[in-house]
Amino acid sequence: MNLYRAFVELQPLLSSDPAQYAELLTDFLEREAWITPPDYYKMRFLGNHDTVSWVWQSARAVDCYGVGAAKALFALICLIDGMPMIYQGDEDPSIYGGTGENLTEYFTMLFRHRKTFIPAGNGIKWLHTGTPVMAFERQGEVLVLINLSDRIQEFDFSGRQAEALADSTQEDVSNTESSLALGQIPAYGYKIVRCL
Repeated sequence: MNLYRAFVELQPLLSSDPAQYAELLTDFLEREAWITPPDYYKMRFLGNHDTVSWVWQSARAVDCYGVGAAKALFALICLIDGMPMIYQGDEDPSIYGGTGENLTEYFTMLFRHRKTFIPAGNGIKWLHTGTPVMAFERQGEVLVLINLSDRIQEFDFSGRQAEALADSTQEDVSNTESSLALGQIPAYGYKIVRCL
């Protein structure tokens, strides 16, 4: 519940100052990682039966953040340490009689990327970018970049060699030419990179 509460408290910054939002959220998650026992898995979510129906935001994530920002935050909860939970209907609003974009394909791709490219374990190292991009290493093997803004953002690899593995614009970029350069992250998108 702590991460969800941080999402709620920081929500106004997401649209007004996404760089500050990313910095404060990174700071929160970094501190949380310092005090979490190694084999302790937190459940990560943007909504549940209580928060959607009657408490806190009393709305679905896409209604609170907009579809783009919600997709970025869904990527965050799926690619950080812990276990992601997608509340029933968030993948397709027609399930609960709502309207809006069907995200089934997005979630299918996101969870495929999690399974294929994110190493097992809770090891995470947070990077402070000073931009709307949240960046973290998983188990020291892959770097995940998540853009919390509505514009393409750049990430500086500072001369490090890297290989793009996957991003939110297509299934798998490791064997194909991406439309974006290695250090570019699409608006409200994510990129998974192996540093060489």
